[in-house]
Amino acid sequence: MLEICFLGGVDRILGLRFRFGVLQVDITYRFTESSIYSNLRDTMKSPRFHETMLLKRLVSNFMPSLSFTSLSSEPCVLKIGDLLRKSRNFSDQDVLDYSKLSHDLNPMHFDSKCAQDAGFKDRIVHGMLVASLFPQIIASHFPGAVYVSQSLHFKLPVYIGEEVVAQIQALNIRENKKRYIAKFATKCFKNGELLVLDGEAVALLPSH
Repeated sequence: MLEICFLGGVDRILGLRFRFGVLQVDITYRFTESSIYSNLRDTMKSPRFHETMLLKRLVSNFMPSLSFTSLSSEPCVLKIGDLLRKSRNFSDQDVLDYSKLSHDLNPMHFDSKCAQDAGFKDRIVHGMLVASLFPQIIASHFPGAVYVSQSLHFKLPVYIGEEVVAQIQALNIRENKKRYIAKFATKCFKNGELLVLDGEAVALLPSH
């Protein structure tokens, strides 16, 4: 997602910050009154322009003082105690697709009567499909991360169509060569505070 922040102008120095995911770009530009009126006059002449054209104009005007700063180049972006979450509703199609890939054709995932005979209210989502939310969270926030281990304890069933909120929390972080070894508490909830799945995960996170 593109994020543009105005840093403020002092003594005719304009500051802008662009964010493209983990990439942060800080821009400073010293301008004169003539350049301000020239750019304003040119813009006013155009009946309409798109945001992409405006962004292109800004970047081209400020290019002489462009500097890049990677957010992940800091000592460690992730801090102990940080929480990352993702919600998901698993559909019939999700369960069917996972069954085809995993070859887990347990009828409890497809046959309501079979699931009820086993003590469940209805068909249930594969536990490992629910647990797949954990590496998805880590990979989406830390591209290039390597999953090392995951422990799982299944507490309650997740039924097809129920909303599940997966949560990971950083428990420990230590540097190892050019990577960080992070340990996470991993939990899934439904209906607000009902714990359906918990465990711990360890992952190698890139330092840049």
